[in-house]
Amino acid sequence: ASFYVDFGSKPFGYVDITPGSPIVYNHVESNEGNNYNESSGIFTVPYTGTWVFHIHFMSGDHAGSTDLMIYADNVQIGTALAEGQHKDSGDQGAGTAVARLSAGTKVSVKIGTGEPNIWGSQLTSFSGFLAHAE
Repeated sequence: ASFYVDFGSKPFGYVDITPGSPIVYNHVESNEGNNYNESSGIFTVPYTGTWVFHIHFMSGDHAGSTDLMIYADNVQIGTALAEGQHKDSGDQGAGTAVARLSAGTKVSVKIGTGEPNIWGSQLTSFSGFLAHAE
């Protein structure tokens, strides 16, 4: 089971995100097992085991620092920070989480702090795969 999603079908530009809500990636490149829900932005773990998740994003112009968090059942398991200390344009952040998760766990990405806009297109993505089944 694996998936890769981004904003590839959205025109190049900003994507506004709602703090506290899962980011809904609108372009599904791969979704083996159909466990990523493109309406809710949530990936449901189909098998208990060790999972690897990766996020990559570009912050909005002059946004200052922005971070995105990976959550498993609303518990933070990973983070990515785009350090816009000088409020320059399009800082990038990436993060990976490796966790043992049970079947049925809901995994999502949410904004932590910073401006609630990020670059769309393929500059912002979320992916995951099963590394080891139990």
